[in-house]
Amino acid sequence: MNMAKTDSCMVCGYDLEYLDKSISSSCVYCTKVDEAYFICKRGHYVCEECHSGDIIEILTNFCLSSASENPLEMANILMGHEKMHMIGPEHHPMIAAVLVTAYKNKTTKATDEDIKEVLDVDLESIPASEMKCGYFGRNKHCNKENCRFFSKGMKNEMEDACK
Repeated sequence: MNMAKTDSCMVCGYDLEYLDKSISSSCVYCTKVDEAYFICKRGHYVCEECHSGDIIEILTNFCLSSASENPLEMANILMGHEKMHMIGPEHHPMIAAVLVTAYKNKTTKATDEDIKEVLDVDLESIPASEMKCGYFGRNKHCNKENCRFFSKGMKNEMEDACK
């Protein structure tokens, strides 16, 4: 097990507590239950996969395990992750993924495969010219022309959510 110590919780920034004996803890991001040797003094725990994985893997694990019907709630949790940079291409698939996840959880008309499909993206292939959402107030990768989820026959139901 990788026991590299850090100074603070990656969820809230508070101090971590390193334990002599493990305790059963649920990951804040993917809800996986592990035997943890360190937790935040406020109770947060992040599993090794979510701590060290790449952001697409983290988004996938989170969305596939989430029961939330609220895309804003999910986005707020994910945006607190240390690998979700303030400015960067990882926001593009995250927005589509939390919308599809909320839709799946609310209606059961979407599937885990739909979530995986919107997360099947090479972040390095997104041109810098398309990363101007901060200027325009919308995400180019989540609109009716570009969101692959619209091709699944759910255009009318998802259109308002993807503006």
